[in-house]
Amino acid sequence: MGNAAFEGCSNLTDITIKNPIPFSISTMSYFSTSATLTVPNGSAKAYSDMGGFWGQFAAIKEEANVNISEENMWSTCVLAFDAELPEGVRAFISTGMDENSVLMEEVTTLEAYKPYVLYAQNGYEDTLTGVVDLTAYQETVTDGVLSGAIVKQEASSGYILQNQGQGSKFYNMNGQIFTIPAGKCWLSAFDAGASSVTMRFTGGVTGIEGVYMERPTGVEGADMLYDLEGRRVENPLPGRVYIKGGKKVMLKNREF
Repeated sequence: MGNAAFEGCSNLTDITIKNPIPFSISTMSYFSTSATLTVPNGSAKAYSDMGGFWGQFAAIKEEANVNISEENMWSTCVLAFDAELPEGVRAFISTGMDENSVLMEEVTTLEAYKPYVLYAQNGYEDTLTGVVDLTAYQETVTDGVLSGAIVKQEASSGYILQNQGQGSKFYNMNGQIFTIPAGKCWLSAFDAGASSVTMRFTGGVTGIEGVYMERPTGVEGADMLYDLEGRRVENPLPGRVYIKGGKKVMLKNREF
């Protein structure tokens, strides 16, 4: 981009750059100081630190792609800006852990620098955009037992959300190095020693499909019942829906 590329462009309001790595450009490219720069997710700080031409913008936005496959229904998300929760998407924060389960609580908005687990029964894919608050910038953020990568990084301990044929749940990294893309999360403060960790929902969450409980070995373990919040049920009631062997079942007259 040559010298004075935007000189005199007083009506220029927004420039979008698709390259996550800022490149050198002449500071002679002047334009209105009220313009906004939009960059890929996880790169706002790098552009801000570059200064020069990139330092002329009134604000820097990030463009984050949110992708929840219809098959998996689950994903994770962390943003460097506040955003409204898209229609058809539900968001959960981690509030702690209980044996081999991470406790999840539903929320209705997406706050900057806070890690979330997302659910969409029919899948979802779109882009969220917002102004980045660089004064609160951190490369990694943690809330409860869930951590989020504001910029791409590597991790080898904790649990990562995957679907290995039994529905989406958190699987132990076991020392294997995983690349955590910008905008994604993992369980970093959870040391259950188990191969996988399930999600247990609090606050009366309903309408969730595709949550699989860890199935114990043996005939007795395979018959264990759980309610829709992941709690084991000793005395099931007729007409109620429970989870048995990783599937939702309804009890009718004490029989399934």
